[in-house]
Amino acid sequence: MFSNNGKISNHQAVRLLILDVFTGACLFLPMALPRLAGEGGFLALILGLLLTLADGAVLSRTLEKCENRYIPKLSGGWLGGVLRWLYGLRCFSAFVFLMGMFSSVLNETFLYTMPKWLVIAAMTFVLIYGSVKGIEVRARLSEILFYLILVPIILIGLFSIPEGEVSRLFAFKETSLSGIIQGTLVTWVLMAPVEWMLYIAPENPNEKPFRIFAWTLGIGGGLAALIYALCVTVMTVAGMAGERWPTVILMQIVRIPGGFLSRQDGLMLSFWIFAMFISLSGALSHTAELWGVREMKAGRYRYKVWGCALVGALLSWWLGVRREFLNIYFWWMLLSGAILLWIVPWFVGISRGRTRQGGGAGPGKRGRKMGGRIGVLIFALCLIGGLTGCENYVELENRNFVMALGVDLGEDETYRFTYTFPDLEALTGNGSSAKYPPMTLEADSLQKSEDKYDSMSGKSLDYGQVKVIVLGSEVVSDRDKLKALLEEIRNNPEFARTMLVCESLTTGEELLGLDEEVAGSIGIYMEEMFQNNGKHLGIPSVILNDVILEMESTDVGEILPKVYIYDKKPRIMR
Repeated sequence: MFSNNGKISNHQAVRLLILDVFTGACLFLPMALPRLAGEGGFLALILGLLLTLADGAVLSRTLEKCENRYIPKLSGGWLGGVLRWLYGLRCFSAFVFLMGMFSSVLNETFLYTMPKWLVIAAMTFVLIYGSVKGIEVRARLSEILFYLILVPIILIGLFSIPEGEVSRLFAFKETSLSGIIQGTLVTWVLMAPVEWMLYIAPENPNEKPFRIFAWTLGIGGGLAALIYALCVTVMTVAGMAGERWPTVILMQIVRIPGGFLSRQDGLMLSFWIFAMFISLSGALSHTAELWGVREMKAGRYRYKVWGCALVGALLSWWLGVRREFLNIYFWWMLLSGAILLWIVPWFVGISRGRTRQGGGAGPGKRGRKMGGRIGVLIFALCLIGGLTGCENYVELENRNFVMALGVDLGEDETYRFTYTFPDLEALTGNGSSAKYPPMTLEADSLQKSEDKYDSMSGKSLDYGQVKVIVLGSEVVSDRDKLKALLEEIRNNPEFARTMLVCESLTTGEELLGLDEEVAGSIGIYMEEMFQNNGKHLGIPSVILNDVILEMESTDVGEILPKVYIYDKKPRIMR
């Protein structure tokens, strides 16, 4: 190895590479492939994995010929320097891309009011600390976090099975050859971190590199394919194409038995943050090592890490995941990959044959400091993961939590929104005895209604606790108005996709007006009503995600459960 970080074991190398490969692919592929390849997205993914497998055969053969010392062979002469710089640029590009995706996902799902620069800055400084401490710390951290990350993914798969239809994976009605080719190449680019096996030195140099590669691609690529397949079977390709991050939506709608988590996507994203740290730190450390630092002496490596991290963070903040940047990124990774992962490895590793063994890396830092460094990293990552529970900066006393939302048609093509709020004393036995009565506002959109409420009350509406959305019959029958409403709700990250949706046979305003007749909240009352009475009557509950997916192909009124008023209580119609 070309740095003084020390060597890592073979199974540590495999776990590092698995997390490197899986982390970015599991969120980006479900977003990109439906747009590129349509219903042929899953086929494109499989072809992309096969292309990566062929890539791995070339790289593995090269490493065998070079006795696992590929990068040191590039050190001589100006051409070697140029090649090392280009390899480093690929790693740096991956760092900017992954950091941009990391900040965008968090900003668009949970931390939507937190400045993007703050999200990036928090992760950047953790990355700097982890990368400076060397690959051993990163490898041992991967051992600790590997199963913590893997188990939730398996649970998502198990709990998603009842929600999906496997036949959706094999529908190729709307696809094209060009789309499949594009999807295949995008998948290959997303698997790029497997090339990082060129930059790490396993403990056993006699281990077949292809074995490490096969385990990496089999598990990391397999998990990415599993996530994509689950998204297709649960959400449909058309539903995925309309979402920004389908994987996050999948995390929301999967029902974990027991119902102890109302937003399990927050927990899942916390685990994803751990995996993203492993991947980002790999891209950062490999960049610093490849760009001219061969020995970790006199602080040179530390300064290089700081420089690469800060420049990369600024670029990711500026570029994000804009279409223009993505086009440049993928074209660069495609062209450079064809040269640096196929042509150059063949020339260096096969054409020149074996080289004299030597120049191995020095021993890594061990002992008590290792445990302390890992502990600091885990603590810092937990703090960043905990940010996913911070829905916004508004203080609790300045927020009103909406428990149920009613929507009716108003005059002049407007909506009438009815909000109900919790009785905190009835629910918890604490707090003020005052209960906010339901409030109805008329506006052109949900956002304008929210703005009107803010100006009237001085408080902000919080939709994170909404239990049920009650649609009036007029809204349900007006397809255009309903579609516009659902699109606005869909783009608001505060609305969980698991909240219940029903149709009022009167109006949403009248039904939610029964809030005064129940203890606690009409929203909680209706949620329990659907869980108990609905199950007893054989009437399935309909969640927000179901309505969004069926909006284009089905009359929503046909799937919504109907609710009426009897004896001043809501009742489900048989």
